[in-house]
Amino acid sequence: MKSIDISKIFANANNSSAPCCGNTRWDDPNQNPPLTTSTTTSTTQAVPLTQCVVFLNYGEQLFVYNPLNNKNIHIGDFSPGGGDIANTNNKLWFYNGTLFYEYNIQLNPFYAVFNRTINAPIPINNLYVGLHAINDTTLITSDTSATPNRIVTLDVSGGTAFEINSFNLPVGKFISGDIILTAQNKVILTTDGGGNCFLYQYSYPDGTEEIALDLGDTVLYPYGIFESGGNIYIITGPGKVILVGATAPYTLTEMVNTDLLITGASQNNICLTNSLIP
Repeated sequence: MKSIDISKIFANANNSSAPCCGNTRWDDPNQNPPLTTSTTTSTTQAVPLTQCVVFLNYGEQLFVYNPLNNKNIHIGDFSPGGGDIANTNNKLWFYNGTLFYEYNIQLNPFYAVFNRTINAPIPINNLYVGLHAINDTTLITSDTSATPNRIVTLDVSGGTAFEINSFNLPVGKFISGDIILTAQNKVILTTDGGGNCFLYQYSYPDGTEEIALDLGDTVLYPYGIFESGGNIYIITGPGKVILVGATAPYTLTEMVNTDLLITGASQNNICLTNSLIP
């Protein structure tokens, strides 16, 4: 079993000794970031970001990550926050329990202000892990109250989300980390349960399974997925970045270590241009 006690990670996320790496400006690796901060319901650093930025979180702590130079910046602490994250150009979401926390954001310079709380729809009674934003009003997450667990698409335009569609995970599997939707209408996600962690690819929205990749004994805690340079990467809880080969046998190659602990990752949906080839 390759699961980890996520409650301990969330508890540690509020500890001042938790990792807070990076003092490098996003656009220029030779410059320090600007010192300007803005205080709303969060404290954020006014770093200039592009729309394909990779966000990472460790509970309530938010980082931006540049895969091109393996640099990261701690840009804010968000309360309410926690769990996984999702974003568009205009919105950022965290979740905890049965609630989504929505922030309005701008990217250049980065700024965030808490907007509202959204209730998960009944019968979803525990938002576990895995969150992705299709647009400003549509999220994909997992339903751990169902057997088997489901991947659900939610309309979050109102105060209580409602379900648009869903498909099932394999029996005994549950989301271990992230969910992304690519331009080819492929959902890529990582799971735990019943042995090693797996990476799955499904057609969307019908949920036809296309790829089931055993991540083996070396890719533990696969909590994030992102794209860079047309390639798909997994980032693990301890911060290792793993390249996933685009074609069978989908070779896994450890690239770098970010020196971060993470509980989630996010990237704008429009930047996820590629998927794996069945």
